[in-house]
Amino acid sequence: MTPSNAHETEHSATPGEVLDIDLSLHLSGRLVAATVGKFEKAVRVALRVAPPEIVVDLTGIDFVDPAGQTALLKAHLRGRQRGHPIRFVPAEHEMVRQLAAVTRTDETSD
Repeated sequence: MTPSNAHETEHSATPGEVLDIDLSLHLSGRLVAATVGKFEKAVRVALRVAPPEIVVDLTGIDFVDPAGQTALLKAHLRGRQRGHPIRFVPAEHEMVRQLAAVTRTDETSD
């Protein structure tokens, strides 16, 4: 016996029906060599969804080592290449604020 498709409904979009989805990644803890892989995986998943913008909230980050810095910069570049900008909400750490300013992805940049 074949399963019934009675509960499946197909909707086609009509002109003017648009749904934008922005994604936010909230990081907390330490962005270091041991945790970079987890961050990079989250960015890859977010980019697959292809939102108009991805926000990476770094306010919960306690520490970023050079591997973490590199991962943030690579995420920024990967987002730009794919046409899905990544904006950083910088942490209180000077390095993170500088990275957000250099990449022009902080809350105050245009």
